Amino acid sequence: MAHINYPIFKSAIRKLHPSYFALVMGTGIVSIAFNTLGYSMLAYGLFYLNIGLYLILSGMAFSRLLFFPQDFITDIREPRHSWPYLTFIVGNNTIGAQFLIFWHATDLTWILWGLGFFFWIAFTYFILFSLVIRRQTDIKDTIDGAILLVIVSTASVALLGVPLTDTLVANAPAFFFGMWSFWAVSLVLYLIIITCVFYRKLSRDFEPQDWNGSYWICMGAVAIVSLTGTELVHYMADKPAWEHFRDPTVILTCIAWAIGTWWIPYQIIMDIWSLTRVNLDVPATGWIRLFPWSRLAFGVKTHRYKPSDWARVFPMGMYTACTLGIAHMTGLTFLEKIPQIWSWLALLIWGLTFIGLLRSAYSGLLRNDLSDTRFVIDTNFPDPS
Repeated sequence: MAHINYPIFKSAIRKLHPSYFALVMGTGIVSIAFNTLGYSMLAYGLFYLNIGLYLILSGMAFSRLLFFPQDFITDIREPRHSWPYLTFIVGNNTIGAQFLIFWHATDLTWILWGLGFFFWIAFTYFILFSLVIRRQTDIKDTIDGAILLVIVSTASVALLGVPLTDTLVANAPAFFFGMWSFWAVSLVLYLIIITCVFYRKLSRDFEPQDWNGSYWICMGAVAIVSLTGTELVHYMADKPAWEHFRDPTVILTCIAWAIGTWWIPYQIIMDIWSLTRVNLDVPATGWIRLFPWSRLAFGVKTHRYKPSDWARVFPMGMYTACTLGIAHMTGLTFLEKIPQIWSWLALLIWGLTFIGLLRSAYSGLLRNDLSDTRFVIDTNFPDPS
């Protein structure tokens, strides 16, 4: 094996992009979904793994901020690379939900919720401010699927906050109304931002290499809105004061779930289109045609893992969780059949992506070069490093 030295780990920290927190997001929601389905051993295993991933990535992100602040400032000012900072908020809130579900660690969950809320304010408004002052930048050069993390991060604040409401001794109604407002804002923002995403896609030719995992957030954003809505409705169930809010929330939650469901066939088709064509000198072989996502983990010349592929995992896991929530909220038990199948596909994609991550890291160690661990949202956009 090639000699492994300190500088490659220094380089990995310097070039780490916060979008790697999508790894925590995906692992966490798949764990929560399987816990709801009753597979507790699998759910706990993913939970403990996610604790380690969260601590490692948090340590690396803090080290990058401490030792390479200029790289952080360069990223946060660049619209194409600033959106991924929102994955820290969602990843933080997802691990917080796991601590609450698996360990009932209310105090720790409050700390994580406060941390997520603080960074939601800091990142969201700074990024939006940066967009406003960059008037010379065309909208096509600032928008891709990752912009929808604005919705996901906003909804995640409410999703973690709602179950914490009952732990408040005072001001519970005001706090709950705040969480309902976050949910409502995320739904309105989706309608606005998805229009911009469509404009970006239709404003130029769209090639197979243009499609990447971040576009799955088109579905994941409304999926988390839907799951948050089910949590809000569950809280309102035995509280007459919220009776007038309940029915509109139910209707909008179901609409959000329907929109997310509508997205899935399109995203699967686009995945197949991209994975069977990009970086292939010859037509795709049989195993790639049979299951194109196997390229995330396997193959020599055909192996195609990119960190942006983690953006695909969270929406798939979230759709499992939100569909279970919709089934319980509406009493439509036939909907439970969907996550019983879809959850295993989500786990499979998580596994393939995780193998791809390990292969990428291992090959980087052999080359004494971990620079390719940087998370690039859109392959058409140059990396600022």
